[in-house]
Amino acid sequence: MKSPNQLALPLEQQEVPTSWRVTRQVPSKLKDIVHVSELRALRLNPNDDGLLDAIMELGARHRNTSRPFHGTINTPSDLFHIYRDQVEALDKVTYLLVIVGTKHHITHTFLYTEVPTIQSVLRRAVARAAAAYFIVRNTDKPLSITIEEQNMIGDFVDKSDVIGIDFMDYVIIGSGAYMSAREEGCI
Repeated sequence: MKSPNQLALPLEQQEVPTSWRVTRQVPSKLKDIVHVSELRALRLNPNDDGLLDAIMELGARHRNTSRPFHGTINTPSDLFHIYRDQVEALDKVTYLLVIVGTKHHITHTFLYTEVPTIQSVLRRAVARAAAAYFIVRNTDKPLSITIEEQNMIGDFVDKSDVIGIDFMDYVIIGSGAYMSAREEGCI
């Protein structure tokens, strides 16, 4: 039988698999690279210049489009000002699920080309540890909330209360204006 001292060897004395040693190294400096010349300093093949330029361009585009909004969403007009241009630019009726954290900071957004089901919305909200969520819809018609949408809003409120995630609002955006279901008394 081994003594307790033999069971727990200091890390330096243990035989560590190679794959584990690799993960214990200093984090890569690649995430700090902001210019192509810094990539070239890694002594990659000169034929890769076009590829390096493309990588940097795609990285810059991703950084610019995926940068989260750092403010808080307290009113429907906040949603309107953030998403107006994006939602109005869409050709057909589209729904946007906006998930927020405990301080109403936007954490995730999802685009639906059809009416979102309660199951898919709540599944995404639970998976992202949402505190609350909003649904935004675009329209090119006069702003109004239909009977079907009122029923859908009621279902979202009921099901969300059961799992403890707040359904904050259903906002319709179109023609440079918005309509909030909460302001209209539907929630």
